Amino acid sequence: MAAGRHAPDPLAERPATRNGAVTGAPSRGAGEVDDRAVCSTGRLPTPMKIPLPKSLSRSTELNMNKIIKLFTQELAVVVLLGGISVITAWAGVQSSLLSGKSNDALSVYMEGTGKANNLFLTSELKYRTDLVVWADKQKTRSQGGDINAGYSAGSAELFEFALPCLLKNPQSQLADCAPYMDELYLPQRETLDQAMQSLEEYQVSSGQSDRLQMLTALLAVALFMLGITSVIHQEKLQFAIVLGATIIAIFSIAILFSVPVVSVSF
Repeated sequence: MAAGRHAPDPLAERPATRNGAVTGAPSRGAGEVDDRAVCSTGRLPTPMKIPLPKSLSRSTELNMNKIIKLFTQELAVVVLLGGISVITAWAGVQSSLLSGKSNDALSVYMEGTGKANNLFLTSELKYRTDLVVWADKQKTRSQGGDINAGYSAGSAELFEFALPCLLKNPQSQLADCAPYMDELYLPQRETLDQAMQSLEEYQVSSGQSDRLQMLTALLAVALFMLGITSVIHQEKLQFAIVLGATIIAIFSIAILFSVPVVSVSF
């Protein structure tokens, strides 16, 4: 070996170790994976799970317990019982008033249709009688006679509205005289229209009364639900029952606001 040169020391090239671990190896970042761990196990190391703070879940549970206790207190149940009882009574009163209103409208409809039928029969009888008189007056007019002379069995509408049409147009027909036909048949049409309006009012009032009757039955169920809470000792079950009764009460109030109020005078 040449002078001045020394053989390399094999111990100097090895990294220092402590308990089998390399102390001189470069450190890895937090996002880097140790290749030796992957090679030795064949899978990535499991990341560390960070537990959620217990204060958040604890506060949510406390708030829920407060809500349950608030709804299951006797005072809250009594208040709900009183409110639903008032709503039930109001719905029953309004249903009775609407039922009476619908009955009145039905009576007006039946009376109106009967009156319209009588007017129609009377108008038809007058029209058929006036047709005979109209033919005689036409004949008299064509012969140059006076159509107002002599006795006639015609109706008052014939002489007031039809004869002027005959004077203007001797060849016309009685049905072509619009003033006469309107005077004869218009009252019957107006009476029938009023009767049909009463029928629509009856249908609307009857439907509203039926809705309030069903609402009264539903409120009775809510009262029963609140009544059985006194014998139930599980707070969560009591809360569910009281919550259901509250939903029924809110739904009932919405239905009541959708129905017009029928006032009554004392």
